[in-house]
Amino acid sequence: MSDIKSALREYFEQGGYQKYLNDTIRGILSKRPKIKVVINTCFGGFSLSTFALDSLGLSQIEVYDMARDDAQLIALIEKEGAARVSGVVASLKIAEAPAGSDWFIINYDGVEDLSW
Repeated sequence: MSDIKSALREYFEQGGYQKYLNDTIRGILSKRPKIKVVINTCFGGFSLSTFALDSLGLSQIEVYDMARDDAQLIALIEKEGAARVSGVVASLKIAEAPAGSDWFIINYDGVEDLSW
């Protein structure tokens, strides 16, 4: 019995139950329909090319207030390719999150990751 108690104590101390819950929740959410979100994958920060700004009718200042799940932006990237839409110091990518999840973008020196 003490072996079982020791094993359980070690499991909980190493975050095993929390990992199990996180994996279970992620598994459930991953079966939901997905939403697309644009992130930047290189140092420098999120920006759009002149081509993309003209296509979307935006100024560079308006880009910073743009929703990252903007349907027009996503359609432009899918049609023209990320290389043509990305700004000078950006490398844009379409990431996915489960629909209805509270997604957010983690930013480190311009490199972004989508979390939910």
